[in-house]
Amino acid sequence: MHSSARSAAVASLLLFSILLVTGCSGSFSQDLLRAQEAERQGDPAGALRAYERALTKIRPRDQRVASTIRLRIGICQLRLAQPNEAFLNFQNAVLLDPQNLEAHRRMAELLLMGGATQKAADELHAILKKDPNDAGAIGTLGTAYATAGNVPAALQLLQRSFALNPADAQIAITLAELYNRENHVEDARKVLVQSGTRNPGEGDTWLALGRLEEQEGQPAAAESAYRSAVKADDSVRNNLRLAQFLQRAARLSEAEAILQRVDAKQPDSPPLLADFLLVSGRATAAAAVYASSLHQRVEDALVTRSIEARVAPSSEDPDRDVRAARQLLIQHLDQLDTGTRSILQAEIALRENDLPAAEAHARAAVAHDPTSVPALFVLGAALKYEGRKAEAKSAWQSALQADSTYVPTRLALAAESMEEGQWVTAEEHITPVVREEPANLQALVLYARVLEGQKRWEAAESIARRALQVDPNDPVIHTVLGNALIGKKQFAAALASYQRALGIDSQSIPALNGLLALYRKGTLTRASIVKMETVAAEPPASAALVEVAGRLYADRGFVPDAERALRKALELEPHRASAALALMQLSLQQRDSAAAAEFAPLALGRTQPALAQLIQGREAELRADRTRAIRHYESAVRLGESTGAAANNLAWIYAQQGVQLDRALELARRASELDPKNPAIWDTLGAVLLRRRDYTAAAEALTSARSLSEAAKVPIASRRQIYKHLAEAYIGAGLPERADEMNRRLRE
Repeated sequence: MHSSARSAAVASLLLFSILLVTGCSGSFSQDLLRAQEAERQGDPAGALRAYERALTKIRPRDQRVASTIRLRIGICQLRLAQPNEAFLNFQNAVLLDPQNLEAHRRMAELLLMGGATQKAADELHAILKKDPNDAGAIGTLGTAYATAGNVPAALQLLQRSFALNPADAQIAITLAELYNRENHVEDARKVLVQSGTRNPGEGDTWLALGRLEEQEGQPAAAESAYRSAVKADDSVRNNLRLAQFLQRAARLSEAEAILQRVDAKQPDSPPLLADFLLVSGRATAAAAVYASSLHQRVEDALVTRSIEARVAPSSEDPDRDVRAARQLLIQHLDQLDTGTRSILQAEIALRENDLPAAEAHARAAVAHDPTSVPALFVLGAALKYEGRKAEAKSAWQSALQADSTYVPTRLALAAESMEEGQWVTAEEHITPVVREEPANLQALVLYARVLEGQKRWEAAESIARRALQVDPNDPVIHTVLGNALIGKKQFAAALASYQRALGIDSQSIPALNGLLALYRKGTLTRASIVKMETVAAEPPASAALVEVAGRLYADRGFVPDAERALRKALELEPHRASAALALMQLSLQQRDSAAAAEFAPLALGRTQPALAQLIQGREAELRADRTRAIRHYESAVRLGESTGAAANNLAWIYAQQGVQLDRALELARRASELDPKNPAIWDTLGAVLLRRRDYTAAAEALTSARSLSEAAKVPIASRRQIYKHLAEAYIGAGLPERADEMNRRLRE
């Protein structure tokens, strides 16, 4: 019997007994009947109000009656997620009537959940003293011992409880889990089958059996168990578990069919099919399903998910979808709460690469509700894009503490840990996501990369192939598969994977890097690279392979050859950002800033627009074109340039011109926050303060610049400017002796 069904039966019996033995008023009886009906209708709040009214009408000598009502009040509070209040009522019920065994049981369950194993055991012993064969109390006591690590005692108690009542699903599942932990898999299987057979309306045991069979590598038996769970209880949860199993088995069309059926069963809930399409990398299709639901009813959750689908990375037409997202937000702006509006505005700004706006909206969302997990997540995303990794990670950690099940946070922390080479931590973050959302494309790719980082090549290949079942046209997955195959020394298969990736996206940087890594394993002479370039340039020409040849030339120091091949790749594909990036990097290595600035917009315009603007601004400044330099630097700052270089250079120009000094001060301070150990930035701040005639503050900033430059052993030519500025600041601050000291250093 379900615990809820048992509770309802107990409630009916107890209340009937109360009505028989009490001499209370008719209004008391009516309150009890109303409470019982409210519980039957699934309205714990209404039942709670009725029970509390009845409690005020009890005569002082009717302690057993009061104990029973306290018990029912506590049960209602549990259903309303008020465990502390419930515990107090269960405790009062026991004080009023020590023979109230159900109150003892409820207290024990809460104590066990709170980790107070010994206190829980004391309550259960009170029940067993009254009834030594109470299967529920014996089983709960066994669970308590299992939690405490006393496996022999736990097994003995759980076996006895199960023998008394094999239909109790929770006891059967706990016993099976303990058997499984002790490597008695067959015993675990028998317990679950027996319990499921004895209680055909209980789906939990079949779900547990499905998980066990999957663990044992028995997919047919697992599927049978999951389908039995749905047959026993055709609930949304059980259907979801079946759909997830089918996703893990790469039977995606069957999973979609089940989700469609579930959506039909709950038309007033957000469509699960759309959620599935979104996480499996089909954002445009998901947006269409959300839009269809929005035509039927308008709800905050649907509006939010519709917008998020349009700004997802897997959108087929990002520019169009971002415009649609903004239009949808404006259309429903008034019905969304303040926090949700700010979160969605931040997500749209992120997709538009407007990082300052994204951070501002995210901070507004956090200010509205500091515990909002989506707000903390999107704030972390904005900070990450701005290059403020420590702050981003802090925001995500706060989100994880508030809700460990929020998938975007786990994905972000997994990616961050992976970047830091913390493979075990990354795996801990990503594993629950892959388990709960087996078709989550981003999670599968991250998981495969984490396994690759740990050199677990077989597992990485397996997960990559599973990801390809979700999306066979994702070049990143083909690249990850290629990397795993290289680890297994299957070079021909790896080459095929990289070529498939480049066939899907000829500008895939990961695939290009994988292909380069593969070629670098061999012995390449200039003649062999020339042959590769020649073959690649023959019709039908492959811009990707021409670029690979160019990069290989650059590796070996054949600069003119590298420039020729890379420019040829650009001729074949004028919008080839990866070739432009290689040319830009080659130009920077040759200290050709003009050429670097020429290639920067194409190389970085979409992926790192702030850096592109910084490079162009620096080139304009070198050519003494300050007007153009200011324009590029201002764009870089607006786009969230994260090193502080753009803000610093812009502040310096303003200070030299003696214009916009308030803006210059703001920029210099921002640069000092982004790069606090850079003496040149503190020198710029000092120069700005000098132009503002704030000599004391200028002296403080320039003293920091001096200390940092001397500690870093900056060349004396660069330190002379700092000493000169510091002398000027000391004169202005009325400290001539210190100024003389700086001037003496200058003369030396």
